[in-house]
Amino acid sequence: MKTPLSKLLENTICKNCGGWKGLHHYETMKCPRDGKESKGLNPQLWETTTFRAELTYTESKLLEAIENLENDDNSIPNHAWKLIQQAIKEVKGC
Repeated sequence: MKTPLSKLLENTICKNCGGWKGLHHYETMKCPRDGKESKGLNPQLWETTTFRAELTYTESKLLEAIENLENDDNSIPNHAWKLIQQAIKEVKGC
């Protein structure tokens, strides 16, 4: 069974520079300058930022739903609430 193209392209665009994942440094994942490959014989310049995947539409909808959860009445068990908060931080890169 073949993998759909949309699945192959998932999470390949960087939030930081807008460049394709394959343009990032192969060891450090640093962003290419201006999100582009250098031209001709010019050396590739690298930013200090590193690759961060864009969320897919489905992932962004899930994040939105999770962020809208409320626990004012402590109906969500504490350990589960901590997992939710940690997941949000990781997705947002905080």
